[in-house]
Amino acid sequence: METPKTVRDIIAKGESAHVEFKSANAGLEVLGKTICAFLNSGGGQIIVGIRDDGGLEGATHSKDIENILRPLSGGGEPGGLITPNAVWDITEEPSEGGSVSIIDVPAGADRPYVFRNSIFIRTGKKSRQATGNEIRALIERRYQQGARWERQPVLEVNLKDLDEKEILETARLATDKRGWRFRKIEDPWAILEDLNLVDHGRLTNAAVILFAREAGHIYPQAQVRATVYASDKAGVSFTDDQVFDGHLFANLEGFEAFVKRHVSTVSEFSAGKAERVDTPTLPYWSLREGFRNALMHRDYSSYQGRVSVGIYPGRMEIWSYGGLPQGLTITSLKKADRSLPVNPDIAQVLFLRGLVDLLGRGTRKIVEEFQSLGLPEPKWKEQAGGITLILLSGAKPGHLPRELNSRQIDILRRMRPGSTDTMASVLRASGQKMSERTVRNDLSKLLKLGYLALQGRGKSTFYIRTEKPLA
Repeated sequence: METPKTVRDIIAKGESAHVEFKSANAGLEVLGKTICAFLNSGGGQIIVGIRDDGGLEGATHSKDIENILRPLSGGGEPGGLITPNAVWDITEEPSEGGSVSIIDVPAGADRPYVFRNSIFIRTGKKSRQATGNEIRALIERRYQQGARWERQPVLEVNLKDLDEKEILETARLATDKRGWRFRKIEDPWAILEDLNLVDHGRLTNAAVILFAREAGHIYPQAQVRATVYASDKAGVSFTDDQVFDGHLFANLEGFEAFVKRHVSTVSEFSAGKAERVDTPTLPYWSLREGFRNALMHRDYSSYQGRVSVGIYPGRMEIWSYGGLPQGLTITSLKKADRSLPVNPDIAQVLFLRGLVDLLGRGTRKIVEEFQSLGLPEPKWKEQAGGITLILLSGAKPGHLPRELNSRQIDILRRMRPGSTDTMASVLRASGQKMSERTVRNDLSKLLKLGYLALQGRGKSTFYIRTEKPLA
């Protein structure tokens, strides 16, 4: 089996301050020291399944590595060998003759981290025990940075303001998917404490963002605005505009439903099969990953901007307020070789729920999925104090959209951008060959897909042809 290009590239570049090669025979002691060092030194990756001479050993399975590392993190229980609690991701990648496992370790936000009563750091290609001066520097740096916004306590929000069912679901998923251990899995408050979402008896800002039923009212910057624009220019006209103001998981559900309503699908019949295959013009996984990243990494400390989603003819844009963390650039997002979470407590909960599969590599996977589908490469750009992700569908001139039937295409061909029509005139133009119900259904679909916009009410209702191109 061929090794993916990304893994080959990592191996070809060799070990560094953020990359370490280990044999599959490396035990808990060796891997624990390296993970601890990466947590204290900006994050990194451990490639397990490589011999001392740099050759691939063969089959190295992620489940085996997960079992080895399970004692490192204690969840809410005492006894975890790395403290304070931290998360890392383990994935399996194919290689010549088998597979390798990659341990993705994010930069730790609560340094210094301790493994078996010792603190480890990276120096060049090596992990070693920190000196007294180095430990002091780690502690001083943590206190100089002050408490992160997500860790700051909230005075006017109580447990009754939170979605307790969502908290319990989080504990269940974290246990099932990540093997995380909670002291009292049926006690919402104890769960929040185990997730570092309680500070001295008060809920933190992160708890509000994640679980408050009216998070968008408590903090306006937690809101999400999703808009479908009728043309390539924002603000000209739009066919749908919604604001999601619930907790983070409610916003994820709202986004999912919004995408399924407004991202077009193309339908085709595969050779030898009668079943129709519906494929979205933009891949759902990448859309969800881009949106999750915006929610996880935006600067919640500022009231200046919320996450916004814009669906235009042929593209989607996702914007979130805040710059990139130190150490990342727009170019490095496409490579995404390590994770530098802006809001690590929020990111940890999404990871434990299984919503984030690849710590630090999600942006690269977005690029890879678009490339595999032959779509234009996604772009990130700094814009209006934040970061915008631009995802192009790659629609080609002259290709009629397969989600439209011949009647709907005829309706659009009779209209030019900006022109208007009524249901009665569409019915007359058909020569009474279509029923009123059929015409109504066709116009409803064209509205949903953004080819038409609706104006007026009752008998005064008319349809405006938008600038979304037919071909």
